[in-house]
Amino acid sequence: MSAQQPEPAIVSSPGFPFVDSVIADQLYAQETFEQQLRELHTQERPFVGVVEVVVDASHRLYLCIVQGELHAATRWWNGAWSSLTIRRFFQLLHAAYGARIHVWRADPILIKSLLVVAQKAPSLHTTSAVVKLDGLLQHLAQMQRDALLVVHEAAGLTLCYFLNGTPVFLESRNPAWREANDDNQGRLQRIVKETAAESVDLSLYEDVNIHPAQDRDLLGDRWPERVIDFFLAPRFALVLATEGGQEARVVLKGSQFTVGRGSDNDLVLSHPSVSRSHLLIRFEQGGHLARDLESRNGTLLNGRPMTSAPLTGGESLRVGEVALRFIREDEGIAIDEAPDEVGETTLIRITPKPSGYQNTGLLGWFDVIGGKLTGMRIELTRTKMFIGRTKGDVIIDDTKISREHGSIEWTPEGFLYIDLGSTNGSFVNQLPVTSQLLKANDVLRLGEAELQLHVNDRKEPG
Repeated sequence: MSAQQPEPAIVSSPGFPFVDSVIADQLYAQETFEQQLRELHTQERPFVGVVEVVVDASHRLYLCIVQGELHAATRWWNGAWSSLTIRRFFQLLHAAYGARIHVWRADPILIKSLLVVAQKAPSLHTTSAVVKLDGLLQHLAQMQRDALLVVHEAAGLTLCYFLNGTPVFLESRNPAWREANDDNQGRLQRIVKETAAESVDLSLYEDVNIHPAQDRDLLGDRWPERVIDFFLAPRFALVLATEGGQEARVVLKGSQFTVGRGSDNDLVLSHPSVSRSHLLIRFEQGGHLARDLESRNGTLLNGRPMTSAPLTGGESLRVGEVALRFIREDEGIAIDEAPDEVGETTLIRITPKPSGYQNTGLLGWFDVIGGKLTGMRIELTRTKMFIGRTKGDVIIDDTKISREHGSIEWTPEGFLYIDLGSTNGSFVNQLPVTSQLLKANDVLRLGEAELQLHVNDRKEPG
């Protein structure tokens, strides 16, 4: 009788302390993984965890899922980290023949720690022979700041997250430290004692402000049947003319996108010729299909009446008397030279950027001059940002603000604000708007919040 072959070891390199396995060492197959993602999305208790894709010994992909929703993605390749859009994650996954899949249930702070390490540079990287670990802990306690301390061992990483100087989370690949019955402070002291006689690498991250993937909300509230195909397919946008002869692009989100006069549509057109529910664009079987919703004045496709027709890009639509164009999202826009990496700027950039952008990353800012957040400053650090009550890059807790209220985007002509079909509307200098180019010192009112725009016009040093 031949000897029994050992089971393959589960690898979670580059050393993150993932321990609660949901799926272990599974060969990637799109159909199977599609179904697993849907199950994670629809669990009665919303799933929080990480998908780890082992491409090879030096290449791994990570997809963070928070409350059942795709949140952020990152890549570890030849010892270096880079952030990914969700779309880029699936592109790399789809090309990774023979990749192995692990799905780990994880504490939200563990997910945040992964993203901090992936997105940020440490403020201090040293060894315990140079900077004593107990001295570093005393420094953090005195500073009373949020920080992430990483202890590097041969077994993997030990992560300790500090909230106002107090350790609130500690997880380790070292079984002796992970299974200790002490509280976090006691476990830290155990680590100090056990590493006193040897030199270990230490990394301290004092910037723990992470950002989600910039296309995380493209799925909208309704998942398509095949989420991977959705992200692999070309992305499309509707283009409409705005006041002053400018054009506004609205990227299609979710598997269903509606156009109409009613405030519950994805694109709200206030023209009286537009019906309350006028047009539906649905993503299905890898493409887009437009359907007129029995509107009063009808829809024209390339000048001809339409009830239902496929869209492939380049079509003109007339919704009532409003002219739209259906185009690929990247049409006429400069593509980033490093498409698999996303930092504090978007993957697709509108050029030119304002002066000072490369040095500061600061396009402009809002000073909040009205509402309960008066006195706060909101920095505009990406070429497109979303504003909402519960969803977006800028969250404003105001019951009169919609869940996803509006977007603000840098264009060559300045900042373009678009209302995303909010219930209570958007106002610029007290006038209602659906889309508007903003000038310096304009006041944007959303609910009770009044936001005054300032543009960063600092010149780059010579």
